Amino acid sequence: FVAIFERATVTEAEKVADKLRQAVAGSPIGGLTVTLSAGVAAEHSMHAATGSMIFQQADEAMYRAKDEGRNCVRVATGGAKRS
Repeated sequence: FVAIFERATVTEAEKVADKLRQAVAGSPIGGLTVTLSAGVAAEHSMHAATGSMIFQQADEAMYRAKDEGRNCVRVATGGAKRS
């Protein structure tokens, strides 16, 4: 899913995403532990000129979170690499 924070800084969005991650990890579903991996991207990034590019950056950051062990939040650092 996507969450858009219209007036949040990247740091604020990252904190909200981490609170969601903690809430999900702390609430087993049917006896199973469920985790959340999230990616955060900034609208005003020098590398994201369009909405599509912002989503690509957030997606890349989310995949980086998954690649780095899951159950974490990562912030986009540059141009999207996955297609």
